[in-house]
Amino acid sequence: MYLYPPLFAILISPLHFLPPQWQGMVWYFLSLAMVWRCCREAARLLHHAKMEEWIGGGDSAKTLRRIQIAAGIAVLIPTLDCLQRGQVGILILYLMLLGLRLVTEGDSWKRTVVGGMVLALSIVFKIIPALPVFFLLFLLMIQRIQKTENAVNPFRFLRAGAGVLSGLFLFFFVVPSMFIGWQSNVTYLNKWSSVIGTQAVETGIEAHFSNPRGPKNQSLSNALYHTGNQIAFDLSNRSEPNPWLYNKTEGRFMSSPAVTQGVLVIRVLLGLLLIPLAWRRSGSPLDRLAAFGLACTAMLIVSPVARGHYFMLELPAVLFVSLWMWRYKGSSWAVLCASIPAALSVMHYVFITFPQMFGPLKSGPLLLGTLGIGTTLWYLVMAYILIISSAAKASIDTETEPSGQGSSSI
Repeated sequence: MYLYPPLFAILISPLHFLPPQWQGMVWYFLSLAMVWRCCREAARLLHHAKMEEWIGGGDSAKTLRRIQIAAGIAVLIPTLDCLQRGQVGILILYLMLLGLRLVTEGDSWKRTVVGGMVLALSIVFKIIPALPVFFLLFLLMIQRIQKTENAVNPFRFLRAGAGVLSGLFLFFFVVPSMFIGWQSNVTYLNKWSSVIGTQAVETGIEAHFSNPRGPKNQSLSNALYHTGNQIAFDLSNRSEPNPWLYNKTEGRFMSSPAVTQGVLVIRVLLGLLLIPLAWRRSGSPLDRLAAFGLACTAMLIVSPVARGHYFMLELPAVLFVSLWMWRYKGSSWAVLCASIPAALSVMHYVFITFPQMFGPLKSGPLLLGTLGIGTTLWYLVMAYILIISSAAKASIDTETEPSGQGSSSI
């Protein structure tokens, strides 16, 4: 059931001296510390975007508080889920935020290279951050092409790319080989790549992942699988699909090759939206943060496995895109942008935990894809707005207080 490269196992191997319950306790408190570091890194990124320069007091402080509360609700239950299960999602989020900050605000080449290596480490621990990490490199390259990069660091994307590539080589091959030997490391990597590679596009019941077709997997393909099967049952009155009997896929409408290929095309097209997004939003720091956040959401959409606790990785999208909306579209748009992911997260855990509440309405299984499908629609709308919007700024609601006073609430 270990689905990661050898490095993570090597790093936590000292815990084997402890009884299992104490191993879990140590990892739990380490995860709590990383939650705090995630909050600190998010605050530093907002400072890098110079948010305090355009947020004052009065009504703007209320808007900021609402965005923060909504973003907190959006990731609260997934984070608790991650803590309860001892997953690595909090570690991945921390590495992504830390690497993003080092790359985007680093004035020296050393800082930028180290940031790239930190981002590479997140990929080594779980492969799905590869999408937002390489999107960030593409975003920096577009920034250079459009000559919006600060002249002090004109080749940031090359330095960040060198950091990512060197980090991948170091953490995949060099460091593990120092502990377990080169041949053993290559053997483990081959086994890992064969398991992950065969399930990179679509998971099946033969996958090594536990319950890949279960309703807790809220990737777009699996969310559509459950919702589509329920709609097909309602329209054709076939045998009713039981979402918890995920092994029984025979005769299901969404299991047909044509439908599966159609869903794959949709996932690819949604991922390709990041290309025009990078072209349009490579200018200001807030533009880049919002674009990176949407890449984190795209990661959850196109991945064949995205369980409920994965959606804590949506924090950069909920926070940075909402602030972008506030900056360029107004406070109402910002609050709405942050509130939708929060509502989707709460609804998902309610529907998963209490499906019998909706049984009389025959809507229980139909609602089990709410988080995956709703997040996809949110991503589609937000990406469309960021792509077509001009650089005109919305008026920020402020009173007569100096603009710097708003920074204390970040």
